Amino acid sequence: MPAERGDESKSGSKGRRWSKNLDAKAKAYQASNGKDVPPHPASPECVKEQTSHSDDFTSVVWFGTRYSFTKGQQTEAIRALWEEWVSGKHTLSELTIAEKVGSANDHFRLDHLFRDRERKLHPAWKNMIQKASKGVYYLAEPNEMA
Repeated sequence: MPAERGDESKSGSKGRRWSKNLDAKAKAYQASNGKDVPPHPASPECVKEQTSHSDDFTSVVWFGTRYSFTKGQQTEAIRALWEEWVSGKHTLSELTIAEKVGSANDHFRLDHLFRDRERKLHPAWKNMIQKASKGVYYLAEPNEMA
């Protein structure tokens, strides 16, 4: 049966209707229990609580997981990716990251920057730092993990 104009329950605006219903349910819950309902996990307030970093990016909490990064190029790479994430979840090329971290290496590879002495990858690799395409990276929220 085709959706009639203005019938949000059958049209493509289900998300807005769901959001309004959630708000109404939250207000009803608060009124009946005298308690605030926690924000929806995808709300900006909740995301802000789940993500944080120290001033120098040596310590980062990414959706509940704490990561430590070494001062210098690692932290500058995370800072650059974080700034892109905050501005709209954009990607950065390795060349751009190399410039931002001050690397003089003509063959800069981001995955090399996030390896330890035993060549083991940093725990944030493929958990927080994701490859978008060859030589292009972004910070991935848990729901974006492949």
